[in-house]
Amino acid sequence: MIQLIPALKGLARGDENGGVDLITLENFPTEAVFAGTDYVFRHAGAILRHGYASAALTKGDQGGGRTGGDGGGGGSGKARRNVVRENVRRALVLFDMARLMRSGRYKRAVILGASWRYAAAARLAGIEDVAGYGSRLQTLFLNDGLIPDGRSIRHLHAQRLGCAAILLDRLGLALEGAPELVLPPEAAALAAAPYAHLPRPWTAVAVGSADPNRVWPADRMAAVLDRLHGAGRTTQFIVATQAEAPLVQGVIRACRTARPLPLIGQPLREVMGLLAACDMAFCTDSGIMNVAASLGVPTHALFGTVQPYAYWSCLHPIVSRAGVRPDVGVSVIDLDEVLGHFVTQGILPG
Repeated sequence: MIQLIPALKGLARGDENGGVDLITLENFPTEAVFAGTDYVFRHAGAILRHGYASAALTKGDQGGGRTGGDGGGGGSGKARRNVVRENVRRALVLFDMARLMRSGRYKRAVILGASWRYAAAARLAGIEDVAGYGSRLQTLFLNDGLIPDGRSIRHLHAQRLGCAAILLDRLGLALEGAPELVLPPEAAALAAAPYAHLPRPWTAVAVGSADPNRVWPADRMAAVLDRLHGAGRTTQFIVATQAEAPLVQGVIRACRTARPLPLIGQPLREVMGLLAACDMAFCTDSGIMNVAASLGVPTHALFGTVQPYAYWSCLHPIVSRAGVRPDVGVSVIDLDEVLGHFVTQGILPG
């Protein structure tokens, strides 16, 4: 969703009321990310996660997006009953989405994703103007669809802003700016205060990702932290979710000299403040990477499943000499390649 901020701003600028409402997945921290913005009016609601997509709504002539997707199953006996229960659950989720959309009396829904369920829910809600990427079943529910001239939706979706740019162009709109997050001036100082005794420079580290192919081996991650520690970057914060705690502990155990401080399960607003106070971030391709780069923090990120994003000038991608390999991801990136990157960037001595 953070990568789609320029699309949300573009949709808001095209709306007669100057903003959009969002319906998001239940686990997306909408309030933390969009607090104080003038382009997102409110969080209209959240639904249970059942895939991957995104939608924004407006009461004027234009509207915005939401994130969701599809799944599957099969078998016989107990497995078949499980499939039936899952299909019933998905149907209930669809009707719940429609209820949320109907309550806002929206004129347009723009689905910033490939899922058909969001478009179907908009139709059930009585929204006549529904736009989306136009892939697969989604086309049945749209007035305006992407369906670009032979270009791969899947390829564009990996670079989410690429799909959104084409869709907004079809709607007579344009992306606005880069994906940027804005914090109150005092937020960074407040988040940094408990660690004020620790020496500068500060390095934020993210070792996890929702995609296992974006997770670099713990021993290599630890070796980089050791080298950064030896170069005087001794204050290292590993920022992670509760689910990533075992991975964090594995990296810490593998460190020989570095003593990174684990910050696990912290509220996103506090994490954003601390990231803004850091001098550098070393990340997997993950949500933390998106937040750090959107805050303007110099961010060095491992890419292996998709081509590096071109949204941020502060993002310094690390890609294997073998190129992007979605089937194996970042595991093909050698330790020497990462250390060489930091030497080239002037962060480690040659």
